[in-house]
Amino acid sequence: MSLLSNALRNGGLALALGVSFAACDTVTESTPITAAAPTLAEASALGDIVAAANPSGFEADQGLLIRKNLSETRFELDLAWAYTDETGKPVREGSSIQTIKVSDDRTQVYATVDRPNSKGALVRVTRDGRDIIDITNNGMLVAPKGFDVVEEFGVTVVADFGGKAIQVFSNTAVNGRLPLVFAITDLGGERSVWDVVHDPANDRLYVAGTDGVLLVYDDFAATGPQAPTRTATPAIDGTGISVNLHGIDYDLASDMLVLTDVGSPADPTDGQLFTIMNASTASGLTEVVAQIGGPNSMLGNPVDVVLSNGAAYVAEKSNDGVLWFNNIFSRTSSEDAAPDAMIAVTKAESVDAIR
Repeated sequence: MSLLSNALRNGGLALALGVSFAACDTVTESTPITAAAPTLAEASALGDIVAAANPSGFEADQGLLIRKNLSETRFELDLAWAYTDETGKPVREGSSIQTIKVSDDRTQVYATVDRPNSKGALVRVTRDGRDIIDITNNGMLVAPKGFDVVEEFGVTVVADFGGKAIQVFSNTAVNGRLPLVFAITDLGGERSVWDVVHDPANDRLYVAGTDGVLLVYDDFAATGPQAPTRTATPAIDGTGISVNLHGIDYDLASDMLVLTDVGSPADPTDGQLFTIMNASTASGLTEVVAQIGGPNSMLGNPVDVVLSNGAAYVAEKSNDGVLWFNNIFSRTSSEDAAPDAMIAVTKAESVDAIR
C-alpha cells in the first residue's frame, strides 16, 4: 500500500499514502511511487488511532497516526491522493478532508472530502506496487461526512449530510470509479445525517441524525432503499437529552452503541457522549447507560467517535484534540468526567482505529 517517505518532514517521517504535490501535480491511477520503505501495515500497531484534522484551508488538513495511549503522533499521512478528482487532477482550493479510515488489512485508505460547488467525494487509495486511486463520480455526493467500509458486504456506506441521504457504493471499482449501489433518501423525517455504522453479523445499520435521533435500518443491504425500521432518542428518566448526534460506533459483543452529540456547533461547552445498551432493539425514548459531559470532559464539539480496546476515542473539534475515555463499557452514570488522556489535534474531524 502506501509507503513511508524516505525524507524527514516537519521533524518526523511522513507516511506517504499518495504522491505529494511536490512530486507530481497530477495524480492518476497509473502514477507510480518508487521509494522503498515500510508499508502502513509494518509501520502501525493494532489499536493505533488514525485522526483527521480539518483547520481552515485545505493546505492545513492533516491525517495523523497516533499511538493508542495518545502519548505521541507517530506519523503524518500524505493526503495528496485524497484531493484527486474523477479526471485525475488535484482539486485543492475549497476542499477539506472529513473522515479517514483504514481497511482491516491496512492495504487501503478511504477518505470523504468536501469540495467546491457541493461536489463531495469518497476517495480510496490502494497500494499495489503503485498508488491506485478510485473515486465516486462527480456530483454523486454533496457534503459527505462519516462512513463505514463494510468489507463483509463489499460496500461502503456514506452519510451525505449535504444531500440528506445515505449513499452505498461498491468497493469493487470499475475503471477507477466506485459505483453507486443504492441510495436512501427516506430518513424518517425532515433531518440530515452525519455518521453511520453497520453491524454485518445482523445486516443492521445505525445512523446518527443531526436532530438528535438515532435511525435504525434492519436488513439494510438485503432490502436496499427503505424507510427506517425504527428510531430512538437517547434519554434520561424518560426525557430526551440528545440535540445533534454526530459520531457513532457499535460493539456487537455487548450490543452497545456509543454516540456523540455536538449540541450547538457554536457552543464549545455543550458536547456529550452517550452509551446505549441493547442497541439492536432500541426504539423511542431510550435510556442511556452512561452520559459524559461538562467542562471537565472537554466535550464541546465531539464530531466523531470510535470504540477500541474497551475505550471510546473522540475527535473533539472545538477543543482541538483527540480524547480517550477508557473503560467505556463499565461506565453507568451521568458524569462530568475528564478524559483519561488527550492529544492535541487542531480541529479534529474524525477518528478511526487500526484493527
